[in-house]
Amino acid sequence: MALGAYAQTPAAIPNGSFENWGTVGGHPQPNSWTTLNSLATTPAQEVAKQKTTGAADGSSYIELTSKSALGTVLPGVAILGTLVNPLTYNIKGVPYTNRPVSLKGFVKYASTDTFDSPELHVYFTKWNTTSSKRDTIGGRYVFFQPDTSIANWAAFTINMAWAPSVSANPDSVIIILSSNFLDPAVTPIANQISAWDGLAFSNIGAGIEVIPGRKSNSLATAFGVYPNPVANGNVTVGFEKPAVAGTLVSLMDMNGRVLSQSKVAAGSFNHSLNTQGLAAGTYLVRVEANGQTTTSKKLIVK
Repeated sequence: MALGAYAQTPAAIPNGSFENWGTVGGHPQPNSWTTLNSLATTPAQEVAKQKTTGAADGSSYIELTSKSALGTVLPGVAILGTLVNPLTYNIKGVPYTNRPVSLKGFVKYASTDTFDSPELHVYFTKWNTTSSKRDTIGGRYVFFQPDTSIANWAAFTINMAWAPSVSANPDSVIIILSSNFLDPAVTPIANQISAWDGLAFSNIGAGIEVIPGRKSNSLATAFGVYPNPVANGNVTVGFEKPAVAGTLVSLMDMNGRVLSQSKVAAGSFNHSLNTQGLAAGTYLVRVEANGQTTTSKKLIVK
């Protein structure tokens, strides 16, 4: 029995309840979304499936499972938008011009690893006519709890964050759903499962954030880097929680030499990092806050 839609009228997300599906290269794919199913050589390697029994909202939902294939592990990923290049995660978003307050939906998942866990990314972007590039002006980046299983549908509410210096509306949005921690330097764990349904932006005032399965104060300093790899441009450092005053982001080479360092605006969930002029190779991104240094993450520049 479906759990039903929310009482408020949300700003629409294309095919946010995963009711409409087609095929790409003979593999199933939800309309308006991109998956890695096109990389599969057999149905058993497909990472995204349409499930038509037990939906939370409507009559079907998407189930994502990381699969061993092509000599590696393909993460269970679904992207609202077009994956221009699956090797670099170059993504073209879908048109969107609102500034929603939160994203709501339903999730269930099974994480069997103490590190690997489902993720949800939202990026609102706007074309910058001065720099002739896209700026990320809002969104969120959220981890769910590793080594945890939620067998039944659980509702989530994730409040959006907007760059304080930008008042304009976006012109596009990207949403990434994943069963795995997305880091090109880390091979995903196979057979991690997540299911998603009833995604909708809300314009109602921000309420209490609800992230099912999360333990108190867990992953307080988590952050991610997107896009990664990057083709010599700007990347976004997304924080799990609002940045505290004095938070620093450093870009370093693999010998630990600091190439650039910038301060993050207090309360921000996103920070832009410029990689222009860097030689192709692997670098480190480090975040320092409250006198503590978080785990550095590898950034690959093409």
